[in-house]
Amino acid sequence: MMLGSNQPLVGVDAATGVPFPDTAAQPIPHLGIPLSATTATPHAEQLFTQRLRSVTWRIRQWAQHNLTLIGRCEVAKQVLASCFTYHCQFMPAQQPVMERIHRRITSFVPGKGC
Repeated sequence: MMLGSNQPLVGVDAATGVPFPDTAAQPIPHLGIPLSATTATPHAEQLFTQRLRSVTWRIRQWAQHNLTLIGRCEVAKQVLASCFTYHCQFMPAQQPVMERIHRRITSFVPGKGC
């Protein structure tokens, strides 16, 4: 994410001595969203892969409960899908990643687990 038209600072500022990291190589996380001066595509895949692992863990935890079909639908909608909704507001997920997310969540509803 780049604000304005100025190039982002990289390295140590000569006037203040404050170090500015290269956000193209390692983005700065803010509220779980990697902020970068470059396009977000490489970092988006990493972010959504981490979120997918987290949702897989949550699915395994919820699968241990004896939920009805309606209960599973509510968990899928309110808990599992909401994990991605927040991040998708700031950074679009690529189509293959979205397909993996969709398959994982929809496999939970009929009771197949992961």
